Amino acid sequence: LFKHKKSSTTTKAKDKVQEPTTSHSKTDLALSEPATTRQTWKSGPITAIVIGCGQRGRCYSEYALIRPNELQIVAAADPRATARSYMSRTFGLANDAVFEHWQPLIEKGRIADAAIICTQDQQHLEPCQACKRLGCHVLLEKPMACNPLDCARLVHREWLSEADQLMVICHVLRYLPAVRKIHQFIRSGQLGRLCHVQHTEPVGYAHFAHSYVRGNWRNEAGSAFSLLTKCCHDVDLICYWMPSRCSRVSSFGSLVHFRPEEKPEGAAERCVDCSVEKDCPYSAVKAYIFPGVWSPAAFVDREACNGDHAKYQQLVEEAVKTGPYGRCVYNCDNDVCDHQVVNMEFDDGATASLTMMAFTEAVCVRSSVFYGTRGELRWNGASYGDTALTMYEFASMDHMHVPVGLGPEGDNQEAPPAGSGRMRGHGSADFFLAQAFVRALLKAKDSAEVGGDTAGSSLAELQRELNDSTLYGHLVAFAAEESRKRGTVVSIGEYIDSVMSRLDEDC
Repeated sequence: LFKHKKSSTTTKAKDKVQEPTTSHSKTDLALSEPATTRQTWKSGPITAIVIGCGQRGRCYSEYALIRPNELQIVAAADPRATARSYMSRTFGLANDAVFEHWQPLIEKGRIADAAIICTQDQQHLEPCQACKRLGCHVLLEKPMACNPLDCARLVHREWLSEADQLMVICHVLRYLPAVRKIHQFIRSGQLGRLCHVQHTEPVGYAHFAHSYVRGNWRNEAGSAFSLLTKCCHDVDLICYWMPSRCSRVSSFGSLVHFRPEEKPEGAAERCVDCSVEKDCPYSAVKAYIFPGVWSPAAFVDREACNGDHAKYQQLVEEAVKTGPYGRCVYNCDNDVCDHQVVNMEFDDGATASLTMMAFTEAVCVRSSVFYGTRGELRWNGASYGDTALTMYEFASMDHMHVPVGLGPEGDNQEAPPAGSGRMRGHGSADFFLAQAFVRALLKAKDSAEVGGDTAGSSLAELQRELNDSTLYGHLVAFAAEESRKRGTVVSIGEYIDSVMSRLDEDC
């Protein structure tokens, strides 16, 4: 992408680029530069600091509990006292290793091999730049950033260098065995020529109300548009599967339901006071208290209750009565789409469609259909197993299962052990991602310890590949949102040129 040639339409397309929410000086940009010293390794497992210790930060950190010989958490930072207490208690961190803000942690220097960064979406850029400047490898929660320029800023220095630092974006679904098998299967030729992919992300009605109406991702001012915050996974998957690059994109969608004009007659400002609450599918009482269809972990820390269920329930009920998660869904400050479709055309003539839908029973159980000239392949969303993929072959007129094992040959992939808790999220993709990240670093470390000279170059090569594919997927998502807002078909080449041109100007 950074070698993408400027086209004659660059100036015209430049106006389409979403402006960053903050300005960046030359000094800020210098933080994107890789560390000037070569990688040095500490003995023992890979060590990591954690910046942002909410649900995602705790999830990836849990790998250290499952594989303590591979990963050790040595410090953490989070503004919430309950989160800091959890990290201290769970990973045996001393008081001087737990911080309220990430800056004092960074000021201690490079105390770990890697950094796990899971702050809120708009707070990714600065801690990531700072950690890379220290020489830390980075595992960064998706999305990379909330505007295209900041995404490009995070990777452009590494693209131009031979830095032996790894920065992996948590597109966890890429690490599912079934997803990798689909990638291989398409390239094997068994489907013939791939003509179209139909991919659906059913967000789930309770999940959407929790996260995208009442929660942290409810409006663009506080986070970003829902296609980016929820479905950059899915845009990335489609781009990963397709044999060629996306050339054009169009998108349609809106916020149709969670609006004041959709509020039922007689509804109150809060669910606990509402006369029509029992008939409302989005009731906070139903969601969090009884029958409890969604976890209140976002606003009540169960671990802080030390097993006292009565105390936990009391805190949940009080939060629903007084906090933001007890608001009527028709009276929130939300503005992100509750449904959206994205249509993509690729350089080889193939097409793809992505549907994001809030109003579903299923919760994030993706499904895909791949239409080829020799057959049709269906994915039911399962991680692996004998029934995850099914193919109908036109020539033989046979239906057949395509077995999916634990990763392609040589991947050294293994299933999470029983009782691994949070790491089973996304069909265990959270575990597979953490495993891949840690083991890539262990492999480089082992090579360095035996005197190998390829550790740094192999990481640099892997990083350039990750930079290219990760940034590409994000920019396609940004281009799709431009299409939705402007009502136009967007050329991906022109859009990329406009982003890179603006980046050149900033630098």
